[in-house]
Amino acid sequence: MALGFSPSMFFRVLSKPAAVAAVALAGACETPPPDGSGSRVTFSLEAELAAGQEAQLCRYVRMPDGPPDRRIFVRGGSHDLGDGTHHYLLFRTRLTEWSDGMDRVVPCDEHEAVMRSAASYVTGGQTPREDADFPAAAALTFRPGEVLLLQGHFVNASPRPRPARVLVTLRTAAASDVEHEAGVLRYYNPFIFVPPRGKATAKMSCTIKKDITLLSAAAHMHARGVAYRAFVDLPGAPPSATPFYTTADGLHPTFYGGFMALPAGTTLRYECDYENADGDRPVVQGLSAEDDEMCMLSAFYYPAMAPEDEACEDMSGHGTGSASCLDTLACLESCPPSERPDFSSGDPRVGACWQRCITRSCPAVTGTLFPELACTAERCASACAEMGEPCRACVFEKCAAELDACAKLTCAP
Repeated sequence: MALGFSPSMFFRVLSKPAAVAAVALAGACETPPPDGSGSRVTFSLEAELAAGQEAQLCRYVRMPDGPPDRRIFVRGGSHDLGDGTHHYLLFRTRLTEWSDGMDRVVPCDEHEAVMRSAASYVTGGQTPREDADFPAAAALTFRPGEVLLLQGHFVNASPRPRPARVLVTLRTAAASDVEHEAGVLRYYNPFIFVPPRGKATAKMSCTIKKDITLLSAAAHMHARGVAYRAFVDLPGAPPSATPFYTTADGLHPTFYGGFMALPAGTTLRYECDYENADGDRPVVQGLSAEDDEMCMLSAFYYPAMAPEDEACEDMSGHGTGSASCLDTLACLESCPPSERPDFSSGDPRVGACWQRCITRSCPAVTGTLFPELACTAERCASACAEMGEPCRACVFEKCAAELDACAKLTCAP
């Protein structure tokens, strides 16, 4: 069972805490036996892609039925991806009822309506084949009949139509064999800027809220990703100089597997290196596997936390430049209003101007800047629909503390 990703909902950390990749799977093929052990639950998808088409496709699927008071424990699984599959992903959803026709395949870019039903992430992957189990008697827990959303990202670079295919198998276990309920951490960096024919690094940090044990970790980048590093910074200790996980292939990453106890307050910090050697335009964060880039860290762990505790509410450390907090704020004010992210919707789209401004800040800036932006979005949305004096007056009045903290933060020489 490999790890994938989805950017949905990560911008909500800039306004309100929220929980937070494409697989297209069909309905469950098998029902576990009464004790929940030893069966396989299979989902599959097939679609036809036109020549040169890039598409994200989804359908709703569900776990097998059973007594309402029973739980289905998934200890591991496998996937088999057809040619042209960039990645597959599987979500839990907020839906509680199933109706005829829900399993039809539909387009599902991250900003489309179907994605609004997605809650927390389950699993995914991008290598052609994977097969793995959780160690230490850990398992993901599902309700009988639970409705899931599966999304697949496909790219047909050939001059002819061809089929897209995903086959995913989940292996179940008996409740008596499970000691730990597993959870999933999924961190998505919204800010990447790689100059034309240049190199760049994207960085982000998130804090773990409770004591956990890390079981595995995986990177996600696109074709320009050339190196990846993830670090563990323990509470009260200086930042680690040695990554616990690295990979050098953006399209075919290796995975970290092992047991690592992480006390509450630990920071997970990760970095993605890019080369835009042949590109005549900047490359930024976005959904297209061909045109854009991503920088993600996904990890399985136990014991499972509540979704709000898994969210990276304090994401910071994005800057790789030297601009101060106020300089970065001024840079953002110069960006076209159309490029401003929609903090309330969870839409991952961010204009290139915003991404350039954030990445040019010094590393300490975003931890202070984001609370100011969140305050502005919440308390001055109308006044700041356009930049100008009404917006500034509202921010000075209603976000004075956050603006003052930004003004005091300067980058060390």
